[in-house]
Amino acid sequence: MSATANGAPYYDKAYLSILAKGMHAGSALPPTAAYTGLTTTNLLVSFTDASRDNNYLPQSSLAVTVNWGDGQISTGVGGAVFSHTYATGGKFNVLHTVKDVGNRFNSEFIAVSPAPGSTGTPPASLTVKVFLNGGVTAVPKTRVYLKKETAPGSNKYGQILFGYTDAAGQITFGNLAVPANYKVAVYKSAVDFNGDVAGKQSLITSPPIALTANSTVTFTQGAPATPAYATNGQPATITVTTP
Repeated sequence: MSATANGAPYYDKAYLSILAKGMHAGSALPPTAAYTGLTTTNLLVSFTDASRDNNYLPQSSLAVTVNWGDGQISTGVGGAVFSHTYATGGKFNVLHTVKDVGNRFNSEFIAVSPAPGSTGTPPASLTVKVFLNGGVTAVPKTRVYLKKETAPGSNKYGQILFGYTDAAGQITFGNLAVPANYKVAVYKSAVDFNGDVAGKQSLITSPPIALTANSTVTFTQGAPATPAYATNGQPATITVTTP
């Protein structure tokens, strides 16, 4: 699956053929709504969508809507991380809805009880942005991995979360313990972040990020080679900013 010029989902003939076979056989099923990794830290609630499509399409083909129960709504794709900070504490029923490409849907309620905290360091968020063409073109549906140092000073990192960038080419991971060191890796099979054909690099990883407050890490494709297919393209740039 990829995207058209206007960002709409595009499915190749193989996927469409599989889906059509299921539909003609009368076996097209609604998706299964599921989640994992539910955490509540003070007023911040976060979970990872674990829904699945039941008609042979990838998880990222699902459209996810999260109604947090306080009038706020978040949207994304299957497999993404969803986070929300409530204005006040209380008990809320979060409505988690997933819809497939055939507009079949399924929902579930998630009970959460955020509460204001009085001690400790507030968690932080890390927003990841992915761009091509010098920061002009956003790259949606890029797979993003978040890794955390397993022990302070160990320089060893383990994956803790993953998700996909939205239509604006970004994803936010919330409820992250600070201070701590993190790394971010992004993968897009159709993209050469190097900016040239030689040595195609579809997976790139940031250097360690010493996270102490809400921050943003931006991955930008390097300048393309001139002429095409030359090897003088520039490497990707990775910048970290803290508002």
